[in-house]
Parts: sequence; structure tokens; C-alpha cells
Amino acid sequence: MLAARRRTGYVMIALGVFLGVLGFFVTFIFALRATARTGDIPMQPVVVAATDIPERTLIQANQVRVIDLPADRVPPAAAASPTEVVGKFAVSRLYAGQLVVREALADTGGSAGLAFAIPPGKVLVTVNFASAANTVASGAIRPGDRVDIIVYTDGDNGKQAAATFRNLEVFSVGGRLTTIGSPAVQPQSPQPATVLQFVVTPQEALELKFLEGLGADLVLRSAADNATPPLQVVDMDYMAAKYGLERPRR
Repeated sequence: MLAARRRTGYVMIALGVFLGVLGFFVTFIFALRATARTGDIPMQPVVVAATDIPERTLIQANQVRVIDLPADRVPPAAAASPTEVVGKFAVSRLYAGQLVVREALADTGGSAGLAFAIPPGKVLVTVNFASAANTVASGAIRPGDRVDIIVYTDGDNGKQAAATFRNLEVFSVGGRLTTIGSPAVQPQSPQPATVLQFVVTPQEALELKFLEGLGADLVLRSAADNATPPLQVVDMDYMAAKYGLERPRR
């Protein structure tokens, strides 16, 4: 009786060992097949940002790295080598791990400066809106923010206020610039806190300078709001109708 139990125990142990070895070989074979399938996928080197790269930045070698991706996932415009990227200008912000495409770069010839931050067909214009001095000096307006520009003029019904430019991106405020990539291009001395810079078309630059002469003001927009619904010009008729104000005596 005891011998029979021992034989049964030996059989169970042997069966367990056999199943364990069989499981190992099955797992090993599946792993080999999976590796073979992965090896069959053609890979392609691509350049990605190794760290966040601000817009209007001259890209340095330590800011990018090369990884391999399946070739069918790589867009045609993707940069394949750091030599295609280093020394060029990031037109828009690149985030760590983001694939670098040629359309996001501007060839600077290895140079850095404000001129390389300006897209073709645009100019950099500096304006000093005295009416916005308190808002700007408070630090509420920062480079990259968007604003609406308001102008006050005399009309047939007296004073009137109207919105002109809407959702206009601020390039620089009081000498604080968005990152250019080289300290050498930063202003040597701080400008007055009311100085603003915008990148606009040449025609819009003339319009902004005209508004500067009229003492224009501005309002800061929500970062999540790009809508520009029509706004009514506000004058004495408007205020009298809406708030019941009496017209000034002539």
C-alpha cells in the first residue's frame, strides 16, 4: 500500500516536471515567432525633440535625438537626421518626444535674430499704447497672449469706442520677448512698460501705428477664447438706450 502511494507520487512529480518543461518550450517558441515578426517590420530613423523647444528658437544638438519608428508610421516630411534640424529655427513650439517635420523649421544659415522669427510677408511693429500703460505695467499682458485693441474717437454723437484688431497675438511686452534662442538678440536695455510688439502684415502695421496716434487701449482675451463675434460701436446713443443715461447738454 505504501509502495503504491510512493509510485503515484513519483508519477505526479514526473508529470509536473514534464508539463513545466513543455510550457517553457511553448513560451520560448512563441517569443521567437514574435521577435521574428517584429524584425520583419521595416524601421526608419526619425528626429524627435529631446526636450521642449520654444517657438522662434535656434535648435541645438542637445535638444533633439534620433529614434526608430515603423516606416509606415513616418510622415514623408519627417526629419531623418540631426543635420536636417540642428541650426535651424523652430517656427512653432516643439514638445519633448514630438516628431520634427521639415515644415516646422526655417533655414537660418546658422544665425539667430529677430528677423528669423518673422514669417515671410509679415513685419515686426512696435507701438506704445499710453491708455494701456496700467494694464501692461501690472504684468497682466505677456508675450504670446492675445488681445483686442480698442480705440476712442470723437464722432457725430460725441465720444465713441470701437474694437479694431481682434484676437491679435502679442510678440513682445515692455522689452520681454518670446524666446529667440540667443541672449545676444535680447534688447540691451528694457523698454518702457507700455511698449508692445506685434508680428503682422505691412498694412496692419500701418493701421496699428495710426491707432497708436489715437491713444488706443487693449483688453486681454481668455487663453481659451478665439471667437470674434461682431461688436457694436459704443457712443452716447448706445449708452442712453441701454442704461438710460441723459445726453449731455449742448
